[in-house]
Amino acid sequence: MTANPDQKNNNGFTELVKTLVSVIEEKDPYMKGHADRVAANCVLFARRLGFSKLEINQIYLAGLLHDIGIVYIPSEITQKAGPLTDDEMNMVKKHPLISEKILSKHSMLKAILPIIRHHHESFDGNGYPDGLKGEDIPMGARIISIVNSFDAMTSARAHRPSMSIEHALSELEKNAGSQFDPVLSKDFSSFVHSLKTTPGEIDPEGNQEDNPDNISYKSGENGSIKDILLSFVQKYKTGKVDLPVLPKVVQEIQKVMSDPTTTLNELAKVIEKDAVISVRLIAVANSPMYRGTEKIITVKQAIPRLGVKETQSIVSAIANKSLYQARDLRFKVLMEKLWLHSLATAYSARGIARRISVSETETLFFMGLIHDIGKVLLFKVLGEISSPTSMKEVIENVQEIHTSFGGTILRKWGFNENYVRIALLHQGSHFPNSTAKEVLIVTMANAISKKAGYTLHERDHEETLNMDMIHFVGISPDHVDQIAEETNTLMKETGNIF
Repeated sequence: MTANPDQKNNNGFTELVKTLVSVIEEKDPYMKGHADRVAANCVLFARRLGFSKLEINQIYLAGLLHDIGIVYIPSEITQKAGPLTDDEMNMVKKHPLISEKILSKHSMLKAILPIIRHHHESFDGNGYPDGLKGEDIPMGARIISIVNSFDAMTSARAHRPSMSIEHALSELEKNAGSQFDPVLSKDFSSFVHSLKTTPGEIDPEGNQEDNPDNISYKSGENGSIKDILLSFVQKYKTGKVDLPVLPKVVQEIQKVMSDPTTTLNELAKVIEKDAVISVRLIAVANSPMYRGTEKIITVKQAIPRLGVKETQSIVSAIANKSLYQARDLRFKVLMEKLWLHSLATAYSARGIARRISVSETETLFFMGLIHDIGKVLLFKVLGEISSPTSMKEVIENVQEIHTSFGGTILRKWGFNENYVRIALLHQGSHFPNSTAKEVLIVTMANAISKKAGYTLHERDHEETLNMDMIHFVGISPDHVDQIAEETNTLMKETGNIF
């Protein structure tokens, strides 16, 4: 049988893109994740703007390959934690030209070269490499400029936390007309807000035929959302696929903290085993909420300022937050909401524990953080392996199976049955007298966080707390309102510092 020439060309193109993307990944795994997210989210935005299939495919590829020139910039510059010198910045500014030169060797990529070359031009003419201004900058480059900056701001790095989506949109608005196309900036902000307010109705016209993944190095799975989820869960249970895990330092800290003889130095040694968590902990200690008269530069200095128990909670939060990353902007929006809900549940659980004089307040804080771990990782999986047309279907199917999957995850990670029960039972509404108090506290905290406004569904704000649960926990309805108010205050102060 004679091969179809178009099919042969498409296969060759796919292999070319695979090769180029592998070069990016070898340089820095963060770069590949960033490129994946920029490409995917440019597609969502371009589709919303009404671009043609050809234009969407081109902007997808440009988003995927726009930073390939950074491969030739020394790592000590690209991964430098502090500000760059003028010479270092001038070297970084060469990367669009290097990218163009690399890609110009491949005729199939000729159409995306202007987008690649000009993705760091500024609307007011102060960008690079050519100082193009306004509509002289290719439309695709203006879109990538916005999506690229948005992703950089909303993604965590070792030396800094991620910005909230609202903060990042505020920065885009502030620089509209100077760095960014003001009309596209406004359109992008409206687009993101539509994802935040109507998660069930995102991109109803999207379909697999329009998905540039068909021509890329990555292919999705077929079938309904439920089929994909059930297939993945089965593969995970049988060890055929893996998922990210919490850093070992989290469980080590839980163990160290349970020993009353633990010293500050011993706790510091455990935390220092993870360089990323150490840097982030120091950054939190220097944040406005905790800042003192002197700058903190070591973990040993950070612990006394924060307090030993608060350090335990902060390390748990930093480690947990690392799981809430997503490639697709739709899932990024869901993940941010889910992160805020999980953190609010943790604060509420600790607030309840203090009201009823439970000694293990930080354990309950951590239980609140991980109660929806099944939901977190299922969203993460779907964001990587599928391109759903209905986020409402995504949320409904994840909601249906996340508790049992959460229990499976925590067992596989080595947590004891006290934690497993939290994942399995926190959605319950009727509890026998034999129910563990930790389950009741986290279940109540889950409801309080929704009452405080931290939820995926607007209708959840109207949920009423189970009076039997309030009775079993031993807390008054007035205390529930106080805890919700305290949680709101804490979220406003700390929601974005992790």
